[in-house]
Amino acid sequence: MVSSPSSSRCWCPGEQARAAAGVRGYSLAILVGYLVNPLFARGIFLLLPIFFSLTSSGLYELRRLRRMRHSHPRHPHSRR
Repeated sequence: MVSSPSSSRCWCPGEQARAAAGVRGYSLAILVGYLVNPLFARGIFLLLPIFFSLTSSGLYELRRLRRMRHSHPRHPHSRR
């Protein structure tokens, strides 16, 4: 077996969690559509591809990007 970055120990658990979240999301949408209202299920079905696109580089990367976005670098000319 050839070793690649995609088969590293750090990457695999994150992808398993992402895949499990997708399975749970689609299962929830099916149940909501059947038991409650198909329009609510449609909303869930529309949100899931957005989730997958935001996490396409992995859940770890999403958390790292969110932390970077929330930490504001100080302006070089500020007096603080």
